[in-house]
Amino acid sequence: MIPRLLGPGVAPDVTIVGGFVYVAIGRQHPMALELITLTREGQEMARRIMSGGFDQSFPRFSGPWLVYRQDEAHGFVATAYHVQTGQTWTYGPAGGTFGLTVNAALGLIAYEWREPGAPWRIKFGNLLTGQSWHSAILGAPDGLDQIIDSWQVTLRKDTRGSVPGIWYPVTAGALTVGELRDVEGRPKGGIGVQIDGDSGI
Repeated sequence: MIPRLLGPGVAPDVTIVGGFVYVAIGRQHPMALELITLTREGQEMARRIMSGGFDQSFPRFSGPWLVYRQDEAHGFVATAYHVQTGQTWTYGPAGGTFGLTVNAALGLIAYEWREPGAPWRIKFGNLLTGQSWHSAILGAPDGLDQIIDSWQVTLRKDTRGSVPGIWYPVTAGALTVGELRDVEGRPKGGIGVQIDGDSGI
């Protein structure tokens, strides 16, 4: 794909489904979440502003499912959207910057919320039925990483240093991307890319 400028924004994520590339971008002025559809060759096919705005909770993809947190006017609720069918589910209130994650293979969304003075708690939502339920799993202020199964969710605080030299790693197959850090965890030159264990910038 030829590199394309998609405009200003924060917290992008991407998925490839059914021959199309879907990019979710948080917009800050005005606050919105935009879903952009491209061909694999980079031709832009569509742009859509997602219902309920965007509250700085980084959007996450897994397969055809996009999850994000709606804005204050819409109750900060965790939301799942299927990019092919348009199926949308809204769950309970979600908090935190990285407060949501999704696993399409398991059919689950996980999101966290904290009552004043209480610890962060993780809730689950079903991508097939739209039902949600509480769990006994504790979350964390810096958010969720991956859903392992319906009783285990990794936290960003526990996985941020799991790849030597890279913090907050995100992995797709053999590719890992994250923040380059030295052995003490200090920033070291920006974003790092690692393919099959060989690192570069």
